[in-house]
Amino acid sequence: MHTLLHRVKVFAEDSYGEEALRILFSKLYELGRISAEVHVKVMPGRCNAKLNRVIEASCHEYDKVVLLIDGDGDPETAERREEDHLPREQGLGAKVELVVNDYEIEEWILHALYNEKPGGRKPSERLKELTNGWYRKRFLPKLIEKIVDDSEALDKLLRYKAVRKLVNAISSVQY
Repeated sequence: MHTLLHRVKVFAEDSYGEEALRILFSKLYELGRISAEVHVKVMPGRCNAKLNRVIEASCHEYDKVVLLIDGDGDPETAERREEDHLPREQGLGAKVELVVNDYEIEEWILHALYNEKPGGRKPSERLKELTNGWYRKRFLPKLIEKIVDDSEALDKLLRYKAVRKLVNAISSVQY
């Protein structure tokens, strides 16, 4: 039995990412790889006032708030743009962490199941190619499920830069 050390809210960009992250965090908790109580929600848009209000409210309710965003091929610019819009209220800044994919969450699938890197193109397009046109965003949770059910693929996923940063963000809380 696990003892919950802290509560973390993770915001995903869409509902398929939300479901995929729930599957991943549930498995990681089951395996003892994380000890946090993680709640995942869809982000209400990026760089807007509503998101700031939601983040501020979440900071009062959770020990940590993590935003997982797509870098769309330029993760540094995406991170700077998002950080410019984060709430800077006293004490909240330390509770909020950004995790930026190089492109999009599909790069995790490419890495864990196909041992590929995006290579300058959208991972979702490459994934569609590799699956002979089968892949659609709605299949993201099924593919994450496939990864978490395969210990080798899961280990590979956990070594991926953005996933490693996400797990570290969930695991590190400053009080």
